[in-house]
Amino acid sequence: MKHSTEDWDFSSASWELDPVTYHSAPSSLHPLTTALKTYIKTTVVANDKLKEGRFRTYIITLGDVQAYEVRFRYQDEDNYYCIRVNAGENLQQVIRRKAGVETVLRQQTVNWWAKDTWKDLNVYWWESNGVLWIRITSNGTKILPDTSDAQNNWADVGGRLGFGGYSTLLVRVDDTYIYGSP
Repeated sequence: MKHSTEDWDFSSASWELDPVTYHSAPSSLHPLTTALKTYIKTTVVANDKLKEGRFRTYIITLGDVQAYEVRFRYQDEDNYYCIRVNAGENLQQVIRRKAGVETVLRQQTVNWWAKDTWKDLNVYWWESNGVLWIRITSNGTKILPDTSDAQNNWADVGGRLGFGGYSTLLVRVDDTYIYGSP
């Protein structure tokens, strides 16, 4: 159902709908946590269908918070891939976290992010010849070169997908879609 939270699983984090700050009416998702523990998964797209996929959303950071993450192939707190944008430190990164150890697969200077402004964000991940490929776009333009990871962790099981920010009380997310592999 469009404009509804009925097809989402927010059981691992507190949240509310914000009827004041949104990209499209009537509201946006407002995580009520100060840590990166806002994980979502549609009940329509099963975990095993998120081996390859696309995450599309509009996101805004309000006030001084300038960092957020999109996590995919999420297994647990110590095992996942993520896109991290930290305008406060002027960095955007693609990260693999395995057994609690973070490896930066790609990093470059942030040049497209602005606080208090809704941004279109698309994260794609797919496998080609046993290698995981990751692409990040905003408004149809790549914001990082495509990133590859030959380890291609959790390719056989997929995993959850989530998003959050540092001090997520100042992050809003709206018009979010998750597409899994067929």
